Amino acid sequence: SFFRFFAALHSMSKRGQEKFPAVSSGGCGGGCISWPASVVFLTECVFAPEVPQSIRKRVAVSGSPSLASTYCKATRCPLVRIQPITTLGHPAMGQYGLFAARALPPRNRILSYVGVIRDATSESQTSAYVLSFAEGLSIDAEQRGNEARFINDFRGIAARPNAEFTLERAPDGRPRGMAVSVLSELIPKGTEIVVTYGKGYWRDALKPPYDSDGHEPLDTVEGGT
Repeated sequence: SFFRFFAALHSMSKRGQEKFPAVSSGGCGGGCISWPASVVFLTECVFAPEVPQSIRKRVAVSGSPSLASTYCKATRCPLVRIQPITTLGHPAMGQYGLFAARALPPRNRILSYVGVIRDATSESQTSAYVLSFAEGLSIDAEQRGNEARFINDFRGIAARPNAEFTLERAPDGRPRGMAVSVLSELIPKGTEIVVTYGKGYWRDALKPPYDSDGHEPLDTVEGGT
């Protein structure tokens, strides 16, 4: 399971609850667009202070705490856009999702999943944005992250996921991050990008895994790890 959640059923759509300001703060020449005021926008992952150097060396991540940035045209991912959910019956109705800003070809990388890299001693037990990484580490995008934190689970939205989380490695073989990649079919422009949160999410949050909406069980869905 990629996502490790410790929340209840409604956390399926909790991932887009932040209130968006009309214009984000920061000096980017008027090119800034809205971003949750309560979340620090990052262009790369950073380490939690509690992660020891001995573990940091196992992954190819600089982890500089100075990577906070302003969300604007120069820093945002051009392949996606964060968009309000207005469709009746959508599990995140009134909140936000991540959508394709252009047609996304099959098996192509979309963007990184960015946040705070934590080990077991510092991992949040309440965050709904924790993604398993490598070497016993996880990436938490609750308070600091990028557009990928707005990706919703496919249940109640589509018949199956159209994207997946993939582990990326540096040339020396060390893990360097997690990415969101298109599955086997093109994602048309304007389509919501959806993944499966993994069997562990539904096992822990719902007992048994949620399949009452008529979708296929997780272990039969492409990308359902």
